[in-house]
Amino acid sequence: MQLMKTYIYIIASLFTFVSCKAQIVNVRDFAGNVSEGLYVRDTDNLLNDFTGTYLFTNGSTSLKIVFQKKVANPTRYDNHNFTEDLLIGEYQYIENGIEKSNTLMNLGINMLDANSHSISGNTILQGNVFNCEDCGPDEIRLQIGVYDGYAGATAQMTLRKKIVSGQPALEVIVIWSLRFAKTDETLLPVAFPGGQYIMLKQQ
Repeated sequence: MQLMKTYIYIIASLFTFVSCKAQIVNVRDFAGNVSEGLYVRDTDNLLNDFTGTYLFTNGSTSLKIVFQKKVANPTRYDNHNFTEDLLIGEYQYIENGIEKSNTLMNLGINMLDANSHSISGNTILQGNVFNCEDCGPDEIRLQIGVYDGYAGATAQMTLRKKIVSGQPALEVIVIWSLRFAKTDETLLPVAFPGGQYIMLKQQ
């Protein structure tokens, strides 16, 4: 009996420690204000709706992106003393039958910081904010970031859920904003072109 009381005391103490340390903010309400011990949590599981494998095809050109949700460990603060639930992704781009880029193998790597994946983020957009005039007032979109280490380029990616011919899909808008890797003063090509993609869900 005494041993059981000791176990209960230890578990209760650990729970109290984690509860006191973690300052939980719903990802929907996160405004970018970071403090030590902050845990940005996907309380309503909004990120789940964007997970899966999505494919855009146009003849022999295709873009495949695999999105996964990474749930943070609220007792470990690897990302500048705060942690967050994230949607992460990796991609494969084939142009005219030739593979130009492929980072899908990185999905199998358990990275200490999930933001190290090629695609990551959790910014919730609701309604018609950020130039979406035909979005409903309660419609949820997602804004995340893309990093191409080879080209030294970053992009903003916006995801919007769609139904295309009865099949779940994503409207993906990619805007490359920063490029700095050069060869002989020529900017290196990015992993895949910017623009709008309608990507059908594969699984």
